[in-house]
Amino acid sequence: MVNIYEFERDRCDLIYNQAGLDAIASVIEQRVKVDALFESRQELLELAKASGEAK
Repeated sequence: MVNIYEFERDRCDLIYNQAGLDAIASVIEQRVKVDALFESRQELLELAKASGEAK
């Protein structure tokens, strides 16, 4: 499991781990044609953020 953000009970906003996001994006890039699905890598990272799980 790749940790893409850290959960802190006293904060409303999430702190994203860029290394974790890049790892998730890399896995996706190896399995699908990213250029055919996303207009930019930023959209891919947004998908990773939306599907992530806190540890």
